[in-house]
Amino acid sequence: CGWKRDRHGGHTLAAGSGPWGDVIRGGILHGLTGLHRRMAHGDPKFLRAVGRPPAWHGGHQGGGRAAGSAPSEVLCSFFATEDGKKHPHKTHAWVGSYKAPRRCHVMASAASVEVDVEGEEGAQAGVAPEAGRDVSDLDIPADHVTQVYSVLSEANVMNLTDHYEAPRLSRLSVGFCNWVYRVDVAQEAPPQSYVVKIFSDLAKMRVAVEHRGAVDIVADSIGNMAPTVVSASPDTIAHEWVDGKTLTEDDLATDVTIGLRIAKKLSRLHTSAFPSVFASPDTVEPVLWSSINAMLERIAKDPELLPAPFSLDMLVRECKTAREALEKCAGCQQLVLGHGDFKPSNVMLEDANGAITFIDFELAGPNYRGFDIFKLFRRGQTSNSEPTPMSHANLRAFVEAYLDYEEPKAGISPGGVDKLEALLEEVYLFEPLTWLEAAVFFLFAITEDPEHADDWAALARHRWEQYELTRDALSPNSRLSKKLGAVEA
Repeated sequence: CGWKRDRHGGHTLAAGSGPWGDVIRGGILHGLTGLHRRMAHGDPKFLRAVGRPPAWHGGHQGGGRAAGSAPSEVLCSFFATEDGKKHPHKTHAWVGSYKAPRRCHVMASAASVEVDVEGEEGAQAGVAPEAGRDVSDLDIPADHVTQVYSVLSEANVMNLTDHYEAPRLSRLSVGFCNWVYRVDVAQEAPPQSYVVKIFSDLAKMRVAVEHRGAVDIVADSIGNMAPTVVSASPDTIAHEWVDGKTLTEDDLATDVTIGLRIAKKLSRLHTSAFPSVFASPDTVEPVLWSSINAMLERIAKDPELLPAPFSLDMLVRECKTAREALEKCAGCQQLVLGHGDFKPSNVMLEDANGAITFIDFELAGPNYRGFDIFKLFRRGQTSNSEPTPMSHANLRAFVEAYLDYEEPKAGISPGGVDKLEALLEEVYLFEPLTWLEAAVFFLFAITEDPEHADDWAALARHRWEQYELTRDALSPNSRLSKKLGAVEA
């Protein structure tokens, strides 16, 4: 068992042919995965054995890191080169705090793949690689490579032990909430592509561990609604790749037919049974409020980080008032299996057949139907321009189509009011809620990413301004509230 140079100029684990070779390769790869995880998480027993990297002591050219703190990235290899000189005796290479370029080889599969590390400045350039690029992107942390490949291997859609062509990993997004990657696997005929989302700590704070991935699986099972799920866990979700484009606000405002097609599928989702991981429909808390409450709890730990004009008391008071208003709305008492983040960019139009596909069910669960519907049509989500008026005609057509496909029990109208008019007014009631939830989120983001506090604050202020312009809809004296009727406890 040893190393041999591969066609990329890197080094590949060589363990002979036949089943025993596969066993040896698989065992060593499994060991490397564990070794990397122990390095990345600072296992104290392991560190006593191999010593801490220089990056953990500060004072070098990367500088500024407190003693004992972990480096930003850790790459593990049984072979490394530095400054053009080979160092095959090295068993690990540390990068992340060094600004000087370094180069090392990481074990990504049975065929090694080269990773160039250009230092912190290059790593923060934020340029996404083109789809299908080999795992040589400096923006993809080594632990993400390990995690993504492990997810697909355990899902039996990728083999890490045989001499197949190495999978190709490319970054789809580095959103603040999660990391999303595309993986092209050539081991299948025809080759298949997958999307793997790694949940960030911020995302995990908003969603209970038992709820992660639950609605993705339900939506997949409905048929022709969502991508096929291949793996779901508290840390990741993986599904098949869908060729197509995500919709925009303009699509919903200018093409009424797209909305009509979405309405049919959304009504099917809304009338589906809740996954068993959620409480019974009589006692379950709407995801809108469970998510907002989780964010407020985090904000309460560092209220001094809130920018003007916000305060913790202000946020708690406004959220309490909004929730009480919804609890008095007769049409809002019935919860549905909602998407939770049903904006146009979470709806795809497939290339192959023009089918509508929903994606990103991270905040899905028992929720208000009006919240999903209004968020789909809401406009003016940018802070650098005036809100563009939404198409009320297209929204009305959408609601009418939605009711046509709805189960009878989901279309109960309060007080004998026409069903269409009742649901339309219920939907408009959620306009301020879509802005309030967004404002709380961006203030929550400040507590987790204070380095970009000014950016998050600007977004929060914009969303709050929109909330203040529309919150009269929640007032007991508003025309909408009076027409919808009150429900006394």
